[in-house]
Amino acid sequence: AFAIAVGLLAVRRKVRTRGLLEGLLALPWAVPGTVFAIALATAFSVNAPWMGRFVLVGTAVILPLAYLVRNLPITGRAILAGFRQLDPTLEEAAASLGAGRRRTLVRVTLPLLRPAIAAGASLAFVTALGDFVTSILLYTFETRPISLEILGSLRQSDVGVAAAYGVLLMAVSAVVFVIAGDARMAVA
Repeated sequence: AFAIAVGLLAVRRKVRTRGLLEGLLALPWAVPGTVFAIALATAFSVNAPWMGRFVLVGTAVILPLAYLVRNLPITGRAILAGFRQLDPTLEEAAASLGAGRRRTLVRVTLPLLRPAIAAGASLAFVTALGDFVTSILLYTFETRPISLEILGSLRQSDVGVAAAYGVLLMAVSAVVFVIAGDARMAVA
């Protein structure tokens, strides 16, 4: 949703701050993963609701939040590229037929962006699934991701379990890419 909003402002509305918006969209990759994880842990280890800060460290929410923010540049770039490929006259035609901005977005723009959204989301999901650097600083015993299970199995010299987790990781990645490919083909 954030990447779509940036795409609407930067590509369609062509606001003056579009360079800044696109830079903010790419910012999570400008920061190393360990620094990002430490900053996230520091920000969400204090309970200050009036400042939008809640204690999330040690909960199951911190890892998905980290993956969401950390992989935002992947989905953002895909969606921005999708916006740049769309012909603006399609949206103008919808507006000339009486559709408002919201209806044009829902009925014209988003269906045409489905391949870009599917590509960005699938890449972000697979990247988050195998993420190690951010995960190692934010996980708890109950929220261990698969990448850390592989490492733990290798450290215990249990190569069979590590290989099984690796195959599971590859299988889930393959399924995600097949589903994303089907979503892209459905539009074409």
